[in-house]
Amino acid sequence: MEVKVVTATRNHAHAMAPHMRKKDAAEVWAAYHHCPKEALVRSLRASTSAWTVLVDGTPVMMFGVGSFNLLDCQGHPWLLATDKIRNLGTRIIRGTRKYLDIMLEMYPELVNYVDARQTSTLRWLRWCGFSIHEAQDFGAEGLPFHKVTLRGRS
Repeated sequence: MEVKVVTATRNHAHAMAPHMRKKDAAEVWAAYHHCPKEALVRSLRASTSAWTVLVDGTPVMMFGVGSFNLLDCQGHPWLLATDKIRNLGTRIIRGTRKYLDIMLEMYPELVNYVDARQTSTLRWLRWCGFSIHEAQDFGAEGLPFHKVTLRGRS
């Protein structure tokens, strides 16, 4: 199995969208009423930097970071995937730190909201060092989401 991390493209978003994990699709719908393709394309467009994990040439995960405006000192990281990332096991976890460090070089603080139903994602984010705040109603569907934050070393 050949695994590569490359700069994300619209072609990756279009190829990955029909295969997005159900829980990721449910989260982007609950937050923004976006379908998988729209969520991937919008996230990519709003990103300062974005990457795709390719397995044997097939996009299985896209992630990145951007800001909501030019004056925003907060980066807003995102990650959407297909079920095929399960096949990568700890490779994904081990690679996390490098990309978080890159994001924290761009932005002193990373902030986003995660659907409370994403329990494994929240565990992973806690392992990465994110603070997980109490869930509050959020987004288009008004479901519980946790604010997650990570500050860089100042």
